[in-house]
Amino acid sequence: MVAVGTRDVVVGVDGSAGAAPALRWATAEAARRGGRLRVVGAYRAPWPPAHPPAGVGRKTWALMRTEETVSGMVDDARAAAPGLVVIGLSVHGAPVPVLMAAAGPKALTLAAEIADIVTIAAGALASRDEFGAMVTSLRSAAGARADEIELAMNLFVVGDEVPPWTRDFIGADIGDLVAADSLTLLRGDVDAMVDELQRRRDAFGVSYVSVNGAFFEALAPVVERLAGQ
Repeated sequence: MVAVGTRDVVVGVDGSAGAAPALRWATAEAARRGGRLRVVGAYRAPWPPAHPPAGVGRKTWALMRTEETVSGMVDDARAAAPGLVVIGLSVHGAPVPVLMAAAGPKALTLAAEIADIVTIAAGALASRDEFGAMVTSLRSAAGARADEIELAMNLFVVGDEVPPWTRDFIGADIGDLVAADSLTLLRGDVDAMVDELQRRRDAFGVSYVSVNGAFFEALAPVVERLAGQ
């Protein structure tokens, strides 16, 4: 087992189109930090749609295919950064989705290449048009994989009171959020909040909403109403 240091970078690879740009970024980042790069491939058996050769078990075949992918990626990283220590690892299990927050053009372009779920990190006072433009930029950059990307957004406030720590973080109070028609604010009764979340889903394709634990109780009946929809 190899311990992971604070300067090390871990990147997951699976042979998909998004793996190559993820590896390039991780290689450059590990070199910049002066750490090591760990290239990890996760596999499950059976390995669809390929079928193992005669006499080779499905799990063994899945491992062999993953090790081949990881080995190639390790070679690519070493070629790109000759002085970098690169370690390859194949593990049994399902790879986790890549979640990334993005706002600016460079971050949105990278997210379009490598992320499965993208949090659109618009400012607290960003307009709906600005939020929509960021979604459009992401989808455009993603090209053929645009429909594979799920979207998330942040809710900083649920209700009509902004906690002091939230106000300090976003630099805005309830009056500012209401005036801006902020997408980081959700208010009204349960029916109004349900309608607003559905409106945002229809307008932007948002599948996930992140909210501070302080608002769990206020949002619980909304979640219950929307469950399964």
